[in-house]
Amino acid sequence: MAHSSQQAPWERLFARRRFGIKPGLETIRALLAGLGNPQESFLAIHVAGTNGKGSVAAMLEGMLRSQGLAVGLYTSPHLVHFRERFRLGGHEPSDEDMRAALATVEQGAAPLESEGRPVTFFEFSTAMAFVLFARAGMKLAIVECGLGGRWDATNVVLPLLSIITRIDRDHQQWLGESLTDIAAEKGGIIKPGRPVVLGGMPADAEAELVRMAKAQEAPLSRSADLASVQVRREHSGGFDLTLATGGWSQRAQLALPGRFQLENVVTALGAMEVLQHALHTEWDPEALAEGLAGVRWPGRFQVLSEAPPMVLDGAHNAGGARCVVETVRRLWKGRPVALVLGLCEDKATDEFLKAFDGVSRRVWAVALENERGMDPERLAGMAASDGRHAQVSPLNEALQESCDWARQETGVVVITGSLFLVGQVLALGDALASLTKQASDRVGAEPETV
Repeated sequence: MAHSSQQAPWERLFARRRFGIKPGLETIRALLAGLGNPQESFLAIHVAGTNGKGSVAAMLEGMLRSQGLAVGLYTSPHLVHFRERFRLGGHEPSDEDMRAALATVEQGAAPLESEGRPVTFFEFSTAMAFVLFARAGMKLAIVECGLGGRWDATNVVLPLLSIITRIDRDHQQWLGESLTDIAAEKGGIIKPGRPVVLGGMPADAEAELVRMAKAQEAPLSRSADLASVQVRREHSGGFDLTLATGGWSQRAQLALPGRFQLENVVTALGAMEVLQHALHTEWDPEALAEGLAGVRWPGRFQVLSEAPPMVLDGAHNAGGARCVVETVRRLWKGRPVALVLGLCEDKATDEFLKAFDGVSRRVWAVALENERGMDPERLAGMAASDGRHAQVSPLNEALQESCDWARQETGVVVITGSLFLVGQVLALGDALASLTKQASDRVGAEPETV
């Protein structure tokens, strides 16, 4: 993919972003039909929600693979490299597989586009995922919605199971203002007679999803009725847990910090309970715990450094921001907090910043390398409230300056606001490793415990 002879197809793919978001399934259905409907070659587990759906998808992949199953995973967006969106049996596709899938989908898109029916970037990448899964012989595939559910390009699968994680306000211009409206869009992945599992949910959203499931005669389960977790120990590297369902309990490690991940574990475990019956099998709890322990999900309260604490999190709505604040307060109680902040223009910035009122003292506003990014000068102006000192800096300077500030003030740095920002930080590679070298110096030290 990196060779110049291979650049043109990938440039054409990313140029499809100019088509934006087009609600509707007609184009993706026509595209997949021309490709032989690869989405019919595997059993799909379809995941929607506002917060937590990526983490739940990753947990499910780890636990299902621990049982010896061939599992595909499709998530979005990618952080650094496009191929991150796809996993085949726990691994990213090879260059050869990626090139072949891209060529196949491009060939399939040509007849539609000759008729004036452009294929969007997300429709194209979704078709690539299904082609990759079919060619790799995946028996199961976990498919994460991109936006919403009802009109999302992934909503062409007939799921073995639908999962809906916690719903909050986000993408209101597409999904509606109320939690009920947003739930109605997310609930579009519920299919007649197919089971659905709900994560923790606001009452209004849950009521709408229950209504929709009943109308579709889809068996509905609340994950909290199927599974539970007990925290034995919490630290900045994650948790020592006891997992429990109706039939077993098992100790397990989770290398994903933040109490919000406990709800995601319960959702994933509840889904595993339903899948056990749907697949007419019985899970090995010990192997399942090993699969969960191996889950890594970058950019979700990822602790880059312990000394000083530097956290990278892709929270981009008020609910996600509140989870970040709660976790920082638990792990580093009483320490001052600085933000390195970059948001998209279409986000509810006032609500996002409000979650940090009384918590953050300093803000470094940075630019996103994305056409949707908010002007950092405007962001700094909005952040300069509640007594904060806010300034605009290039990303590398913001990271260095905030790190220096945290050392001097015994503070915590939180880098947040967008998964695009997460990708920019991770793409720094060696420069980021050099900045956080003190974390590697502490390898083997006992992590901070709550």
